Amino acid sequence: MQNRRSVQGDAITFCINPVTLAADFNRAVATEIAKALLSKANFYDIKPFNKAQPLDYSFPLSDQELLIYLSDFCEVFTGFNLTGNTYPEWLTFSRVYAHTRFVLAVTNPSYTRLEDIPTDKAIGTRFISAADLRLVSHLQSLPENQRLQRFPFFNNQILVEKLLDGTVEGIVIWEPALLSALKGNPKAASVQVISTGNFQAPVIQFGMALRAKDTYLRTLLDQAIDSLVKDGTIDRLMEQYGIPGKAGAVEEARQQTSNTLVTALVVGLLIALFLVGSGWRKLRARTRV
Repeated sequence: MQNRRSVQGDAITFCINPVTLAADFNRAVATEIAKALLSKANFYDIKPFNKAQPLDYSFPLSDQELLIYLSDFCEVFTGFNLTGNTYPEWLTFSRVYAHTRFVLAVTNPSYTRLEDIPTDKAIGTRFISAADLRLVSHLQSLPENQRLQRFPFFNNQILVEKLLDGTVEGIVIWEPALLSALKGNPKAASVQVISTGNFQAPVIQFGMALRAKDTYLRTLLDQAIDSLVKDGTIDRLMEQYGIPGKAGAVEEARQQTSNTLVTALVVGLLIALFLVGSGWRKLRARTRV
């Protein structure tokens, strides 16, 4: 492994999977980030050994493949799912630039939340997706007589088809996939999104992956993402490319600020308690003398 970089002059090379549903959106975000850094965006379309499923955000990629791409073909991997995955220590990640969600879709107008679906009916998921794994855990936490049947399917396209033909009563699906699958479908009007009730559907967060040693580049990416979120560019691109959700960095910054304030208050309280306790001990010592 030569571990060489593909940086050339003022250009940043981004790896991207061209067949995921959000590929055009992620490409546009990377282009705007490069512009914000007064750089040019070059793209390397990856060709993973395992193909991505239709209407999906994820793509199967081994750690070895990822290392080769980031060592020999690009500096940054864009459109990376930063939610709930375990990655090797040699990787680092940018701030989140977009949040998307899973939703519960049904065709029966009498349902308003997950708990309205009768327990003798089935609910569909994409097999081993973030929502599928969480739904399994949720159903197992319920009494047996309150558990819906779960039907996992191989991809989101099939999932929507099974909802429309009545095979399942509802589906938990990545929202951009649902909208894309229903676009132009004459049965789309019968589909409605309802509350997931006591089931907390996962949120998928997109960011960029790069090697841990590229800390300076990561700092630049974070600054650019923050700027694009604040000026509304990310929201505009999400609307333009049909990706429902919201820009993620502003909310993330607020959460970090909130956590910092809470930490400061706790530390201040502990210091105050220590000082009060110390003063009380000194006073008692003087009283004894």
